[in-house]
Amino acid sequence: ALGIPSVQHGDGSVFETDEAAELGVVLAALVEPGRVDRVRAALATTLLGVPALELRPEVAEAAGPEESAVDRWLADFQRWNTLWQTQGFLVAFRRMLDERGLVTRRLSEPEGERVVTNLMHLCELLHGAERSQGLRPHGLVAWYGRARAGTGEGVEQIGRAHV
Repeated sequence: ALGIPSVQHGDGSVFETDEAAELGVVLAALVEPGRVDRVRAALATTLLGVPALELRPEVAEAAGPEESAVDRWLADFQRWNTLWQTQGFLVAFRRMLDERGLVTRRLSEPEGERVVTNLMHLCELLHGAERSQGLRPHGLVAWYGRARAGTGEGVEQIGRAHV
């Protein structure tokens, strides 16, 4: 009761958390950055936290001939996809987190430490699967879907970290 954060192992799987669901949406956009619907869905997650007003078509039209916010995001997702293809998931995802200040923003929110801990745990699991199984982006996203469904071969039900 001293207010000091600590990590506890729970009964659930990190794959069952809200962060896991949102990460799945972001992964779908990262693996197919040309799909505007997937990028918009990723931007709507609390993980990325893009204000809905920024993505409304009338706001984009009001911006005139300049590149809209959605166009800039599409370019970012394409760049992160290229980085994933050439340097791996963890490098690309960390770049996205760093460029957008996502960890700092999430840590400033209620439950932020738990959210960031879960997200980093998921990233480590994805990185491990990518390396140990030699998975390319589409294969890693498929692995992640199986892991979330609890049907992946060799997917351990790892306890959720609570902060």
